[in-house]
Amino acid sequence: EYIYVTNPKIAYNGKWYLCNKDMTRQDLPDAILPKFFQHPYCPEGGVYTNVADSTMSFKTSASEIFISYVSGSATSDMVILIDGKETQTLSTTSSYTNMNYVSKGISGVKGKTVTIKSKSNAPLKILAIIERYNQ
Repeated sequence: EYIYVTNPKIAYNGKWYLCNKDMTRQDLPDAILPKFFQHPYCPEGGVYTNVADSTMSFKTSASEIFISYVSGSATSDMVILIDGKETQTLSTTSSYTNMNYVSKGISGVKGKTVTIKSKSNAPLKILAIIERYNQ
């Protein structure tokens, strides 16, 4: 099951932009960097940040989640916190032209709050969060 970035259960802190100007969410400004957003893996509803320590948090009842994201560099891109505890750093491992595209699974999240935190001022775009209930 997909959680879209406009879902009210996601709390944003820091600086985030919506990738698609047709999507609405009052607390997020419209996208402003068209070249980055035209990446072929950008579905409707991605969010973008280039500010370190920007976070998005949500509570999940799924046993596992997948995060799909794109970055503008091969640096470590984001830190995952479960109930406020840093659990892992996600780094880009594959690339598409000059962008890096990653889909990463994270287990042990059932009933917990997941926070995704940008690690640097490098461009980072969250494309989708997928909750997997049945393994």
